Amino acid sequence: MYGGMNIQQAKQFLFQEHVVPHLNVTEHQARLAIEHLSDEVLVSRTREQLVQAVLDRWKQNNVVVHRDRAVSSIQKPVQPYEVHISVPFSGNARFFGLRADAFGGPSVSAWIRGDQLIFDYTGDNHHQINSAHKRDLDCIEGELGRVQDKFDVFNSTLREKLEVTYAARLALHDKLQGFMQGLAVPLAKKAEPLVDFPAIKQRIIPELPTPGSPREPALLAQHYDHIIKIFSDLGRAMELSPKVFARQDEEDLRTLFLVLLNGHYEGAATAETFNLEGKTDILLKHMGGNVFIAEFKKWSGEAGYLKAIDQLLGYVSYNDTKTALVVFVDRAGFTDVVLKMHDATVKHPNFHKESTQDSLKAPTRRYEFKNKNDAQKLFEITTLPIFIPSKSVVDGSS
Repeated sequence: MYGGMNIQQAKQFLFQEHVVPHLNVTEHQARLAIEHLSDEVLVSRTREQLVQAVLDRWKQNNVVVHRDRAVSSIQKPVQPYEVHISVPFSGNARFFGLRADAFGGPSVSAWIRGDQLIFDYTGDNHHQINSAHKRDLDCIEGELGRVQDKFDVFNSTLREKLEVTYAARLALHDKLQGFMQGLAVPLAKKAEPLVDFPAIKQRIIPELPTPGSPREPALLAQHYDHIIKIFSDLGRAMELSPKVFARQDEEDLRTLFLVLLNGHYEGAATAETFNLEGKTDILLKHMGGNVFIAEFKKWSGEAGYLKAIDQLLGYVSYNDTKTALVVFVDRAGFTDVVLKMHDATVKHPNFHKESTQDSLKAPTRRYEFKNKNDAQKLFEITTLPIFIPSKSVVDGSS
């Protein structure tokens, strides 16, 4: 076959990141999923049910390369020939970036497009191209196997660690229950938990483009609204428990949102994923395309807020249409900050209009913005200011 692979992004070197930091973060996220269970969920399900649900979500299984289903295409049909070979894989594409050893890994590069690894070779001798391709795949599968060995060790010890975390969480619950039972005045009953642990994950169902359209799948409005509600509910929980969250830094706060998002949806929500010009805080993928981008910032004034919008504009590609900007406010005058955020948003040169959404609750707002590379292409930004007092204020040191 001639042509057929229009690849615009640069090839990337695989296996550039040591697997151990990734596993440390994964363990931290799994523990947080247990630590932040609502009391209602904690007492309504057994230890085995809760631990197994978290274990199923966070256990690690590496990518599988299907070399027997590879196909090739001739990109330049004159000598020296340029050949692209596309090899399908299943699993999380991010794991191609992980290596088993702390220092150095195999030197191999490829394009990752959707669920395909794409290699390019140039030459006149098909035996040499076949040999080079076999060598690349052998190298990749060997390193994936070594990383899977690390995953197997991690998976075998994760259950025990989660059970220890569960026991600690249950002890805190029992201690609080004992205290509350000793109060002379009964506590008011909560209508519903602010943040629940989902029994059944939803599946992202994209809005598919019409045949022949250059658009990629887009997030349906109901899923976009649900993700914003998940973020908003967690924000409310943070505001009601300031002592718990004031001591966490920006990265830890972001991790809570990531854990909750992955708890509700099947798919690949990854932290600090590269997307065009920079790294964004949470990126939700579907079928290899980006369907949701979220940026998390602490309020530092109007200039810093506008810079955050500019960063989000830099992350958004032509087909990205649903985004969120979560702003943590750690100072008095929260209402004034919310007003300043709105005033700054509408003054931004890429602002198009504010959207009216009955599903949004104040102070959450939604806006349409112009893509920085095409003023005719619009995308949505939902802003969510969340009040979390600083550690010094909570501790009473200021």
